[in-house]
Amino acid sequence: MVATVNGQSNALYSINNIIDISNSTVEAYAVADNSYPAIWANALTVSNKSNVTVDSNGDSGIYILNQCKISDSTLKVQGYYDAIFGDNDINIVNSKIESTSTGNQGNYAIYSNDHTISVTGNSDITANAGMDADQIVISPTTGQMLEVKVGNLAEGETGAAHFNDSPYTEPVTFTAADDLWTYTYVHIKPHTHIGGTATCTDPAICDDCGKPYGNALGHKAVKTEAKAPTCTEDGNIENWYCDACGKYFSDEALTEEIIKEKTVIKATGHGETELKNAKEATCTEEGYTGDKVCKVCGEVIEKGTVIEKIAHTFGEWTVTKEPTATEKGEKQHTCTICGYVEKQEIPATGTPTNPSEGNGNSPIGTTDPKAPTSDNQTDNKTVSDTSNNKTNNKDVLNTGDDSSIALWVTVMLGAGAILTGIVLYNRKKRYNK
Repeated sequence: MVATVNGQSNALYSINNIIDISNSTVEAYAVADNSYPAIWANALTVSNKSNVTVDSNGDSGIYILNQCKISDSTLKVQGYYDAIFGDNDINIVNSKIESTSTGNQGNYAIYSNDHTISVTGNSDITANAGMDADQIVISPTTGQMLEVKVGNLAEGETGAAHFNDSPYTEPVTFTAADDLWTYTYVHIKPHTHIGGTATCTDPAICDDCGKPYGNALGHKAVKTEAKAPTCTEDGNIENWYCDACGKYFSDEALTEEIIKEKTVIKATGHGETELKNAKEATCTEEGYTGDKVCKVCGEVIEKGTVIEKIAHTFGEWTVTKEPTATEKGEKQHTCTICGYVEKQEIPATGTPTNPSEGNGNSPIGTTDPKAPTSDNQTDNKTVSDTSNNKTNNKDVLNTGDDSSIALWVTVMLGAGAILTGIVLYNRKKRYNK
């Protein structure tokens, strides 16, 4: 139904009865600047999914002398003065209303003259120019929330903020002292918490209203068994750790929070030590000072060092083979510690030696400066050369010069005596050593 009037009149009018709109679509327009309210009634009921549009350019959009009840319906109301004016209670239940006053300041989008405006259930009320009454009662559906946001008409929803303790899960009443009437923009609607992140101990915080909602996640703690410390490694007390919140607890009920450092038992450090692997050096093997080892854990704290082999301790020389004029002899002495035998050869007694160079003994298989040298061999050659001279002398004898023969015999005998003396002297000196 569409009702439109032009002039000083009402689109819908009932002075004594109730205007009842149920499950209907109604449009009521009073378009003249001097028009009366578009709907004027003793009482008004709008229900059962009705859809009503009202506009008056000269007065209130809806003017009600007695009770006005709007339920389960949608209204869009605009008036020059108070868009919805009630001289009694105005009850709104599970309905959506957008009400706007286009006139001068001092008029309201919804006004109840010394009575009550009640908003119940999942209603959504936008009051462009605000709302005023002796009291305004907000009653959300059980388990639901209604929020009240307020601001100024110029900014509308963009500048609106939650009023007092909004949103509400229980009925709440506002009076003149609460100053709700001072705002030129009021929006009452169902509230749904959004955003925020729940933790193990706290529920999420709504990004819109700043209130907590939902449940805490609860800890998901993993137990760590107690472990005794060692000399080098820390131990720990029995504890529980929640990976979600990063907290440690000393009890299974997760009521005693502790810091991580309190779970740690410091390493004891190395205690008493002992010496291991020590070995004395011998004639044949190196020794070792030994390792400094912890008696508790067996760890080597300080490594030892190698001890060099000691020298052999030899006894007296023993001749094991006497030298002859043509064969070398041999002598040996034995280490009294390990039994090692060292041998030396004794030169043949007939070997020419230089008396000034000692006894000529040298170890077998070694080079001895006192042993015969190439120079000695040269001397032997000299002797051999002397023999050649003797041969030459024989040639001289063949000449028949007997005096020369006697002379050479004398020289040879003298040389033999000197050589024999030298050999005997060297032998005596060697065996007396």
